[in-house]
Parts: sequence; C-alpha cells; structure tokens
Amino acid sequence: MVLDARAFELDAETAHALHAALMPVFAERDLTLHAPDPTRLYLQGAALAEPRFARAELIPLDEMAGCEAHLGLPAGAEGAAWRRLVNDVQMTLHAHPVNAARVAAGALPVNSVWPWGLGHWAEIAPAMQVRRNSDPPTGTQHAPDPA
Repeated sequence: MVLDARAFELDAETAHALHAALMPVFAERDLTLHAPDPTRLYLQGAALAEPRFARAELIPLDEMAGCEAHLGLPAGAEGAAWRRLVNDVQMTLHAHPVNAARVAAGALPVNSVWPWGLGHWAEIAPAMQVRRNSDPPTGTQHAPDPA
C-alpha cells in the first residue's frame, strides 16, 4: 500500500541513514538524490530528460495514497526504467538495518519510494532585485548573496 512519508514519522537521523543507502542506487543511473527533510526526496539529473524516464506517466502521491502500489506504477515500455529503479530501491531498503530496527520497535518499515512530479529545477539567481512601492522607479535594492 502506498503511504505518504508522514505516516512513517521519520526523524532526521533515520531519514539521513536511508538517504545515504539510496544515493548509490540513483547515482548508478546518473541521478542525484536530495533529501531536504525527512518527508521528501528529490531527484536531479540530465537522465530524467531521457526518454527512458521522461516518457513515463507518473501518478501523484496524493492520488495513490492508500492504494496498492502495483496499480499505479508506470506501465509499459515507458515505465520500465522507473519500475527497475523502484525495485532496486525496495531491495536496498528491505536489507537496511534501519528497517530491522523499525520493525523490532513496532514501527512501519520504509520499503519503497513513489516516483512522481517530473519537472525542472528552477534557475536561482545569486541575487534578487527587489523594488518597493515607495522606491522611485529607478531605485532598486539587492538581496545579499546567499553565500
């Protein structure tokens, strides 16, 4: 059954351990896995634009939550790369000590990821130009560099 990540109540340490275990699975496909918080993973990489990934129809997590996973996995030749990736993720997570500890403690094991929401990373400028309503038309302020 597909569950939203919030159902697993992952703390940062657990999420970090699982993220570290999954990074090589994605890296061997020229993908980078980002984990900005315990409930979200994001993929980045030029491979996502390749037909093997880009042509698959991915169903949003909120539409699949509570449903059997096999009903929503990408189908056909277009979905094969995603199905292989999800399978490799499942094998990695199944054998992970974090999940053994979770099961022993009575918690749900984290046993898969749900791919959805292909898009493009926004280009982020190093500085923003901001104009206030009170500024004269030529006046600008620059936000400090994030570095």
